[in-house]
Amino acid sequence: MYKTYCLLSFFWICFLFKGHSAILYAENILTTDSTLLDIRASKEKPFKFYYNDIFGERPVLYEIQKDTLLRLHFDYPILVIVTDSTPTRKTLYSKFHGRFTVNNFLIQPNETILVEKDEENITHFSTKDKVRTNELNFFVAMEKELGLFEGFGADLMPVQSTPIDEITFAREKFESRMRFLSKYQQIHELSPSFISQLQALFLFRKLSSLMSGYYSVYRGTFKKSHELIEQEISTTVKLDEALFYSSEQRSYVQQFLYSWALKRKQPTDAATLISIASETFKGNIREMAMYDLIRAAVVLGQENTNTTLEAYLQYASDSFLKEYVIKSFQPQILAKRLGPNNDILDSELISNKDLEAHTWRELLSTDENKLIYVDFWASWCAPCRAEMPASKQLREAYSTKGIKFVYVSIDDNISAWQKAITELGLDSAVHYLMPDGKKSAFADKFKISSIPRYMLVGRDGTIISDNAPRPTNQHIRSFLDEILKK
Repeated sequence: MYKTYCLLSFFWICFLFKGHSAILYAENILTTDSTLLDIRASKEKPFKFYYNDIFGERPVLYEIQKDTLLRLHFDYPILVIVTDSTPTRKTLYSKFHGRFTVNNFLIQPNETILVEKDEENITHFSTKDKVRTNELNFFVAMEKELGLFEGFGADLMPVQSTPIDEITFAREKFESRMRFLSKYQQIHELSPSFISQLQALFLFRKLSSLMSGYYSVYRGTFKKSHELIEQEISTTVKLDEALFYSSEQRSYVQQFLYSWALKRKQPTDAATLISIASETFKGNIREMAMYDLIRAAVVLGQENTNTTLEAYLQYASDSFLKEYVIKSFQPQILAKRLGPNNDILDSELISNKDLEAHTWRELLSTDENKLIYVDFWASWCAPCRAEMPASKQLREAYSTKGIKFVYVSIDDNISAWQKAITELGLDSAVHYLMPDGKKSAFADKFKISSIPRYMLVGRDGTIISDNAPRPTNQHIRSFLDEILKK
């Protein structure tokens, strides 16, 4: 993977919108395989986008306001995803989310890109290279004719469908996309490599949509596969090393591994699947398959994650991904070694200061003469992030009045958590992470099923309010002032 990332050392992108603009450019920093991406909005309307992380983490929506700068550091190919509101266009999934489009643009190294909005408020990318411009806008054109390819509603199977219904649906989606590709390339010149990658992409999407209900490491129960489904997914597939980062190919690989083990009556635990992946695949596809398995084990809170970690560290050879796994997942896995506790206050927390295991009992007993205002949040939670400016102001106003502010994340990835802390300017605050998130004993006890959520703890450790007002609530200050008087 190092060679792939090294190619990203230098490139810059210029975004120019009708009505508003943003400047994007990347420059080399720190090491030869590091890239810095700067994004600056300069007009009244904000620029909104998010990008898919190669690590499989939940994408965060970025909104850059006028005269503000966002700086991102990444070491992998970047897929920029733009959601546009379309007041004049009735889209296929309007009944779910109003009128909108979701399009993705894979940014290649060494490109200068112009981005514009058309009269329907749809984003278009272009370069001086006509063929490359055609490729960048392929999904924009396909979405307009066939409906969403990205986001909720894309390839959504009919409710209570039979295996024949599922096959028919998947075939129609695949064939319509192939027909559109054929029609598009007759009008717009495309490179042979781009055409072959699209064909593979459409096939992986078709197979994954059929296999997801039967073979998926992310599902708790599995339906018994149907003979017709098995016939349909028995297609010989050639994996493309150039698509090693593609979510469609990665999803198919995970489903293939699970089905391969299940059909041969082998164990389907993550450690065994990692061993199978190490023997079955090569190169970046092998490394991504093993990474996706260890990540799934952590995110799902599977048992014996320590064994899975040991298997991953034994077989994985890519130092970039291994470093990420050790930094992001190992502390959570080691914290779980302590096992479940009967007392809710003994459930684990991880401090961002030392990445060591601590407990709620320890947190609540450190400041006996202070109230504690607990903010439950996550790096991927847009409403949580929106509360942070007001939270910072609240902390500055009340930290000297006898209130301690503690931020507890339910992130399933430590790197994403720590990165968000820095982005939000909260490095000086007190931070903890709950290793099991919403599945933790503490979250279950207090029904923390949605975030942001706030809790106020008294000086004696008792819960004054397990659903306290949020920082932007107009009554939060009078609420705290009243409690402080007691």
